[in-house]
Amino acid sequence: MLVRRVFMLFVLCLSFTVSVAQTSGKVTGQISSSDEAPLQKATVTIVNQADSSVISYTLTDLKGQFQLVKVPQGKLLRLFISHINAAPFYKDFILPDSTGYDFGKIKLGEATLKEVVITATSPIRMNKDSLEYSTDYFKVRPNANVEELLKELPGLQVNMDGDIYFQGRKVSAIRVNDKEFFNSDLKIASRNLDADLIKTVQVFSDRGASKFIVSNEANLPVVINLKLKRTFLRTDFGKIYGSGGTNSRYESGVLLNSFRDTLQVSLIGFANNINRGSFEYSELYEFGGLNRGENNNDINTGGRNYQGTGNNKAIGLNVNYDWKRTKVNFMYMFNYDKSSLTQLSLTDRYFDMVTQNSSSELNIGDGKNKHSLTGLVRHTISDNSFFEIRPTAEFRNTQTNFTSNVDILTSDTLVNNVNSNINAVMPSFAYRHAAKFETRISKKHLISIQNLVNFDRGVNDEDSRVSTYLLTRQKMRQDYNKVAGISYLNRSFSILPNYQINVSKSLIFQLDLLFEDSYRNYSQNLWLQNDTASGYRRFDLENRYRVNSKRYSTNVKLDWRPKEGVVFNFSTAFELRNHNVNYDGVIPDRRANYFNLLPTAKLYLKDIDIGWQRSSVVPSFSVLRTRTDNSNELQIKLPFFDFQNVLKDNWSLNYRKYGQQSQFTFGASLDRESGSVGIDNSIDVETGSYSTNSYLAGQTLSSYNYLQYFKGVKISENLQAQFSVSPTVNVYQNYTKVNMVENRNTSFAYSVNSEISLSWKNLIKIYPKYNFTLLTNQNTVQNNHNFVEQSLKTYSYGSAFSIGAINRFSLEASYVIKNLPTGLDKRDNIQLLDSSLYYNFKSGSQIKLTGFDILNQNTATYWTAQNNEVSFQETNVLNQYFLLGFVYKLKSTKLK
Repeated sequence: MLVRRVFMLFVLCLSFTVSVAQTSGKVTGQISSSDEAPLQKATVTIVNQADSSVISYTLTDLKGQFQLVKVPQGKLLRLFISHINAAPFYKDFILPDSTGYDFGKIKLGEATLKEVVITATSPIRMNKDSLEYSTDYFKVRPNANVEELLKELPGLQVNMDGDIYFQGRKVSAIRVNDKEFFNSDLKIASRNLDADLIKTVQVFSDRGASKFIVSNEANLPVVINLKLKRTFLRTDFGKIYGSGGTNSRYESGVLLNSFRDTLQVSLIGFANNINRGSFEYSELYEFGGLNRGENNNDINTGGRNYQGTGNNKAIGLNVNYDWKRTKVNFMYMFNYDKSSLTQLSLTDRYFDMVTQNSSSELNIGDGKNKHSLTGLVRHTISDNSFFEIRPTAEFRNTQTNFTSNVDILTSDTLVNNVNSNINAVMPSFAYRHAAKFETRISKKHLISIQNLVNFDRGVNDEDSRVSTYLLTRQKMRQDYNKVAGISYLNRSFSILPNYQINVSKSLIFQLDLLFEDSYRNYSQNLWLQNDTASGYRRFDLENRYRVNSKRYSTNVKLDWRPKEGVVFNFSTAFELRNHNVNYDGVIPDRRANYFNLLPTAKLYLKDIDIGWQRSSVVPSFSVLRTRTDNSNELQIKLPFFDFQNVLKDNWSLNYRKYGQQSQFTFGASLDRESGSVGIDNSIDVETGSYSTNSYLAGQTLSSYNYLQYFKGVKISENLQAQFSVSPTVNVYQNYTKVNMVENRNTSFAYSVNSEISLSWKNLIKIYPKYNFTLLTNQNTVQNNHNFVEQSLKTYSYGSAFSIGAINRFSLEASYVIKNLPTGLDKRDNIQLLDSSLYYNFKSGSQIKLTGFDILNQNTATYWTAQNNEVSFQETNVLNQYFLLGFVYKLKSTKLK
């Protein structure tokens, strides 16, 4: 019934669109310079004279032509035209009917129409490589924040979770007056700065400090820069919040920011047991239905549990300092996460006409401490040279208690039972940095040297008590203590010199060199003790190995640009890989050298790029095993000494088409790897015990395909609608042997997400949404009981709803139905209802009442089918609770 209503709502939106089209037309023209040369990327904007609001805008094409559609009839409008190399001007006009209005040829600087040259800022204009919006032409409610302003700007899209997109590309950062505001979460700027402080919003592709020319600027990160109306001396703002409620749920936090011209300092702290990150006080955005409940939208400051429930605490400091030619950033965070996970699993495995059933209960309690430091130091030596280093360090310590109980049955007969209790301590330290020096030695010649360092060292000490009952004819029982100490060290060091020369306007040559040295050390210490013997070291079971790898590469690149908007990229890399593996004396050391020729060919057009690239893949050294481990008779791990050089071919196709209120992107990628590592399982169905081993397997294919379509419609002055749809298709292959029979499994994942949003006066908003997912698999082995092909369909549909401040009250709510698996062959509808009610003070502070999972039906389940196994899992999640809290906001801005 609800699906029908969503469909009718979509039809209603379309009917509105048709009605608008009947009272609107299109405007066309061509823009040239005073010498009659076509002007590309001139900004053409149409403004409603009545309220100065922007109706439509576009950029001229290579021929200087423009076309604007859905321009309203019978209204006094103003046409703005601006170009970086010409004087801006405007012309007033009225669109008489739907046949359209053709301005013909417009010559900037030499009038052919009765235009008036003006000095006022154009609503939208191109300034070098930045698209600039003048906020005077975009109306928002009083006390609106920057996020609400961005929603009004053509070409920008803001999702409910606060992510910002410009013409289909995700915005990676927000700056204020060209300075980084906060380096881990752009929502801190978009939701805490007032819109009325902003004079201009700039959007551009960030090339960074480097002057190197890239083949495809569509891959550069998108950045928003907010220009303030007046030069400010300082801005201090933040909030302090706290809530308490049912089921002992709570949340609290503090965010204090001091923003100067050259110095920015932010203090962060939060604590909660509702599985959320920091700063977001709107429960709807974090948990409210529409697949946002228990989601994975984490931020770098931590504080979210992906599984189970947790009690999370964090405190941190972020500092940005810009002084003349030097920029310094420093961020420290301390996180403490205590989580609890209970997982129930059901699994069917198929072996030689016998079905093995297992049921298990798993309980995990974790306590994690993490100290993290990140930084950036960039010094501009001159206009042509700079040096920067980006270091990161993490100190982690995790303590885990793990208990499980597993029953395994064959033909409804219990064959064994395993009880385990494991206590583990896992301290670790990781450091990495990226350093770069770049200099332009002449107008055409660029040189850079990069250095990358990665270091990761850790220990995993486990003390486990295992009770195993093998219900065979001997009724054997085994109890033992197992103490295992695993230490690992991974490090790598690389140097990358680069040289680029602009041979001509259409040809760029680049030479990249690479030297990389990496080292991996894995060491296991193992003690066993059963009921009748004292503990002793089991050298014969321990897994130990060391790997040293070196990589030498020379890559020659050519970028050919025969005309504007067309780029051919050709490159050939000559690579030598050297691997030296020490197997701890079990077998002789193995040395292997591989020489690879790695070509690349790509074509970039205005809206499309297509390419093929060959690369080499580091062997899977992590699966190496030097000795048999039979300490657990139910799962025997066999040695594996092999590795292979793997080549990967990637074919890609991407298409992008952006309009003022529409976006269409399509991407298709196919990867073929020449080899892989498979898993070999052999089982004794009478005892339920099995041995497992890795082996070198054949080639695999994987494919990732997506389509995104977004359409916005201004139905009336007060009513706006948006529609988006995003289907994806992903394919993945792997190899498995079961009792000597090899199978290649191909897994398919199809999904489609669609959403409609209706907004009235930016006050009342409705967001219907639908999601459908199909998981299925295919096997190369047919008519064999060991391998199963199954599929699972899940879907969800619902809507979010919000009402802006009315008499200082505001409301957010969402309702969603998810059709999910509730067993190996069962499924059910889960209804999620969330709501938040706010009372807003004039200062911006709030009292809030939140209800999460009001119907008390929230659940987390997982179902999969692959090779000879079908599995279902259910984990504990947050269920119904109510929170009452207060959000205190402070803000002080001093301007010149």
